[in-house]
Amino acid sequence: MRFLNENAFATPSFFLDPEILRRIEVEGAIRRINAAQARVLNALWNDRRLERIIEFDALEKNRANAYPLTDMLADIRSGIWGELNAGRVVIDPYRRELQRSWLAAARGKINPVAVQLPAGLPPQFAAQFAPARATSDIRAAFRGELRAVDAELARALPKAGDAITRAHIQDARDQIKDILEPQK
Repeated sequence: MRFLNENAFATPSFFLDPEILRRIEVEGAIRRINAAQARVLNALWNDRRLERIIEFDALEKNRANAYPLTDMLADIRSGIWGELNAGRVVIDPYRRELQRSWLAAARGKINPVAVQLPAGLPPQFAAQFAPARATSDIRAAFRGELRAVDAELARALPKAGDAITRAHIQDARDQIKDILEPQK
């Protein structure tokens, strides 16, 4: 996770030379970088992968070799929301976009949408696209992560260094509340 936090989820400033970007496109850098980061996040949070992590942890007799789901999620959270622990919190546009993708992916784990599969797909193959089992620990772990991020956001709000960061923090808190307590 440390490698991914340092390389996949960090803002790739070395790709963001305004002299070059303005010559090849009017806009799109934020969207393109976010799409790549969201793909990594969604691959990590694939339901089958998360269920395997839970199962490996349950079967591991030597606890030192286990990597529990809660540890994995906390490691990802610390990489994606790391700015919240700074003395003065300023979140750049690329990171705000990544954090919104994190929230959207977490929403999908708590409130999954029904998957529409093509007719005739073999049941064994279709199961790979279905959301996590209702009895899985995934929902509970993600609820815990959302609560942890909300607490960090609440502590960070008074330290927001600019108006857009303040608005982003408030919006993220509103989204978390909506995910945890959806209005029917």
